[in-house]
Amino acid sequence: MAKSPTKGTQRLSAQVGIIQNNVMPTLRANKLHPYKLQMLQHLAESDPDRSVEFCEWTLNVRQDVSGQNCLVIGRLSLSVDKERDMRNISCNGSVL
Repeated sequence: MAKSPTKGTQRLSAQVGIIQNNVMPTLRANKLHPYKLQMLQHLAESDPDRSVEFCEWTLNVRQDVSGQNCLVIGRLSLSVDKERDMRNISCNGSVL
């Protein structure tokens, strides 16, 4: 999970050879939390600047949390206030 934090628990269970029901408790015991970024709004073609900004922001978030014990709290969204967007991500027990 540290190398590929977006990997699903089903794929991880197949890769390591344990049943999926044992994957989550094992991850929690090691203080690892899989996360998934979700886009909540459809970006229109008339928003190319915001589309690019959203993609760059999402990639930066993934790089920032890669290799850390992270948990997304609630839902992520892109707003004018990026500080507010980052409040939904908790890494190593502290909210970014």
